[in-house]
Amino acid sequence: VHPIHWEAVANISGRSVLLCTLFSLASFYALIRAFEQNSRRWLAASVAFFILALLSKEAGGVMPAVFFFYLICVRPAQLSWKRLAYYFFPFAVAVVGYLIVRKFWGVDFIYAWPTLQEQALGVLAFLRSLITHLRLMIWPVDLHFDRSQAVYTSFNNPEILYVVALWTLIIAQYWIWRRHIQPVERLCLAWMVIGLFPVSQIVAAIGVAPGYISTAEHFMYLPGIPFC
Repeated sequence: VHPIHWEAVANISGRSVLLCTLFSLASFYALIRAFEQNSRRWLAASVAFFILALLSKEAGGVMPAVFFFYLICVRPAQLSWKRLAYYFFPFAVAVVGYLIVRKFWGVDFIYAWPTLQEQALGVLAFLRSLITHLRLMIWPVDLHFDRSQAVYTSFNNPEILYVVALWTLIIAQYWIWRRHIQPVERLCLAWMVIGLFPVSQIVAAIGVAPGYISTAEHFMYLPGIPFC
């Protein structure tokens, strides 16, 4: 448990995040056992937990991608396309079924950005907020409920240069040290990136008020698990 996770734990509305994380971790564990023992029962359990994670919160939908990176980062020698298809086909069926159910119940609306430029500015605002989240992971001071970030209105904003420069530096450092990074560390980094993808403003616009995107601290609950 990390102090930045307080929002998901302290509020009743955060139970969906907790349940999603619980079932996601259970699904991850079951898939590892299924892979180690070549067990259909463990695979079925993993898919069942994955469905429960999806039903708890949409963020659970990223777990198949986490599974994939686990296999290529930690167990690359045991992989084959046939084996990948065997393990991931049930998850694909579960996702398709989930989307059909959402469509049937009319829960399929996604608020899209009006223009590509606004979406790009929204993503940059998210990257700016992520800097704050990373700072909170290291120094958890000044925590807030339902944190938000103003969306940039123009590429001329000087803060954008700071955001781009900092993330370029981070990526460059990763590239320089990539050979020294252990497979499990790669998995942890991939887990965080994948876990943040649904709220990255790429898939949909997640706002709290006109001109502001939601950057709530509970967004870091599932992505931050490997670092706690």
